Amino acid sequence: MNTEVHIWHGRYRVAGICKNRNFRLMGLHERLSKEGYAVYLHELSDFYEVTEVEVNGEIVYHCKITDFQFGGDGELDPLCEMIVDKV
Repeated sequence: MNTEVHIWHGRYRVAGICKNRNFRLMGLHERLSKEGYAVYLHELSDFYEVTEVEVNGEIVYHCKITDFQFGGDGELDPLCEMIVDKV
């Protein structure tokens, strides 16, 4: 399977500092990669706390980046499971 999955994510605030971070997306990235998808992370400076998952030019999921669990492999994150099912 060579389907490309693009994950667009914006900045979010941690300890008073607002910047792009992808730590919360590593579990989703790992889960999708294990399924055989080519996964690309894109930082967007004009998004704030937003994550969009795009497959074949269509947004299949949209949520706050802070909804993801921090760290881990995504196996125990119910949001990762739901997104993998939608992809």
